[in-house]
Amino acid sequence: MKKRIVYFDVLKVITCFMVIMIHVISRTWYVLDLKSNEFTFLTILDSICRCAVPIYLMISGAIFLNEDKNIKIKDMFRKYILNIFLIYLFWNMTYSILNIIVYGNKIINVKVLKDIFISTILGNGIFHLKFLVTIIGFYLCVPFVRCITKKENKNLLQYLIILLFIFTCTPSILTVFNINLKYPTLFTGFTLYFILGYYLNTFEINKKYRYVVYILGLISLIITPILTINYSILNNIHSQRFFEYGSFNIYLYSASLFLLFKNIFNKKEETKLLNSLSKLYFGIYLIHGLVLGLLMKYNVFNLNMNLTIKVFFVSLIIFIISLITSFILSKIPFIKRLIYVK
Repeated sequence: MKKRIVYFDVLKVITCFMVIMIHVISRTWYVLDLKSNEFTFLTILDSICRCAVPIYLMISGAIFLNEDKNIKIKDMFRKYILNIFLIYLFWNMTYSILNIIVYGNKIINVKVLKDIFISTILGNGIFHLKFLVTIIGFYLCVPFVRCITKKENKNLLQYLIILLFIFTCTPSILTVFNINLKYPTLFTGFTLYFILGYYLNTFEINKKYRYVVYILGLISLIITPILTINYSILNNIHSQRFFEYGSFNIYLYSASLFLLFKNIFNKKEETKLLNSLSKLYFGIYLIHGLVLGLLMKYNVFNLNMNLTIKVFFVSLIIFIISLITSFILSKIPFIKRLIYVK
């Protein structure tokens, strides 16, 4: 059996919890007074968690762009793209049907099921499941990107990463100076995460440059809530402009955390607990939206406690329930295939 990469598994578990926290925070963040302490605290907490999706994308890039992973185009479609598509289809339809049952706003019949199916195929998925479409897009591009991401192309990779960063992050950098870029960016921001993950995992970064990345990441983490709060107050809206995954601060913060965990955990031995949790993380991600919806329906958010503590508490409850549910489903042969990403 191929040895697992420990820091990947550590990051998967941590970022899975972070995703849950982001979604819990979003349930109250948009209605808070922009100048309140609660808004400030939750913005800081949200800023810390915003590396979650980028880091997952970086892990995916590190795995699928690895030269040692022999992937044929037909295998890409048969094993990976089809698998993710079936997961997306199954869980999106499951969520939609359960929403109808729980909230009782429609009668389930053939027409309703047909409408749900068509809507899902067209990409109108449940909020957190739309991310799976991004993964499918990445899988489709893997054969092309692998032509560039080779060890002998290190200089070309560095050039490509810098180029992607400039074109993707320029709009968010200019926003700091109240300049709105009118023309579209040339590249999608997610592409950079995939390639950056491969690069940081494959090549050793000089200690001096590592500390430069760490410092830039720390600065980015500090300025994210500051920029978000100031921009929101200035425009009188709850703005997520600097939470966006194409924002320069999120790139730098995510890259620094990825690199930090690589250097801390790369030579550590994996425990059985970590191994088990990392195998269930995708199931937790798929299920947590359902658990969150049910807790909201039964007014768990109305608990009489400090808002920041409440966010931690509710997120932990959702994580534990989703973990247990994912574990149970992993024991059912057919369902097992629909909670694991290959």
